[in-house]
Amino acid sequence: MREAPPADVPSLGEAERELAEALREATVVLTRLDVAASGPVAEAALSAYRARAEAGRDALAPGYPARAVRVLALAQRVDLMVSPAYERGHGGAVAASEMAARAEALRPVERVARRALVAAYNAAAQERER
Repeated sequence: MREAPPADVPSLGEAERELAEALREATVVLTRLDVAASGPVAEAALSAYRARAEAGRDALAPGYPARAVRVLALAQRVDLMVSPAYERGHGGAVAASEMAARAEALRPVERVARRALVAAYNAAAQERER
């Protein structure tokens, strides 16, 4: 029986670095575009984000490395921020080009947040392999 090729799972260090880079890049683009939403809809989205963050998310079982816990928490917070950005429309973007640029800036953040979640959940298995 042939072994399957290894999954594309980043290390915790790679995941943390990718997430930080994606956040920096998206922040630069979104600040330049100035497409942040404001008003009651934005306030409601921010309140919902805070409530979900306070309610807590998945936790890792005892024995996971501290870095995995940190990466998981960061990835979950980023996921909580990106999700309402898609659910609440296009923020302050009014032109189609602004909407497309905003989505293009958020897409890599969402992707690396998912990869970071996988890295955190997979950390125990990677530790055993060492």
